[in-house]
Formats: sequence, structure tokens, C-alpha cells
Amino acid sequence: MKAKKTIIALSMIAIMIFALACCGGAGGSGASGGKSPVGYYKLTGMSENGEPVSEEDLAALDVLGLAVALEIREGGGGILTLFGEESEITWDENNITIEGTETPYTFDGKTLSMEEDGMALIFTLEAEESK
Repeated sequence: MKAKKTIIALSMIAIMIFALACCGGAGGSGASGGKSPVGYYKLTGMSENGEPVSEEDLAALDVLGLAVALEIREGGGGILTLFGEESEITWDENNITIEGTETPYTFDGKTLSMEEDGMALIFTLEAEESK
């Protein structure tokens, strides 16, 4: 029963991430607060309509080799790794663009958050890119 619940939760995570990438909106204003978001991030939080995905379900992604990660590189490029598949991204101080869709983000120096249509993703900085 627990395995079935985990599979359902992981499927919901995949759907939410794809929906977030597809439903991006127009830009914000100075989302990074002047700090450079360049670095390697791991997905550490997620919610839909205020309902958080459990830490157990997020940890299960790692165990299954299906981690979600974001690498933001100098010069406005990067990679989103989503369940083993990599997608090129671009970014500026307000938006991350995934497959042609802009999604506003905020960055506080350690965490990068994106929210659209009730879905929120929180990535935590694992390592800064070497300069």
C-alpha cells in the first residue's frame, strides 16, 4: 500500500513540474534582489494549492534516481534535470525560461522559488558554480 501511495505521489510531482514549466507567466521585478543565482540546486520543497509534498516523497525521488535539479550557469544559461531528462534553460534577473515558457522566480541567496497557478517549487543551493 505504501509503495502505491509513493508511486501516486511521484506521478503527481511529475505532473506539477511539467505544468509549472508550461504555465509560466510574465516577468516579475528584480526577483533575485541583485544576488546572482548561479549555482547547482536540488528540489527541496513542493506544494500544490498550499498542500506540501512530504519530505518522504521528495526523498523517494533520490532513492529511485529520479531527482529534480537545477543548474544555473553564468551568462544566462543552465540545465533543468527532471527525472533523468535534461532540458536547456535560460534565465535573467526575473524569469527562468524552460522550453520557451517564462516562469518568474525569487532568490534569497540560498533558495530559489517558483510559483505559478497554485504550484510552488523550492530549490536549495547545493554548490555555487566555480568562477
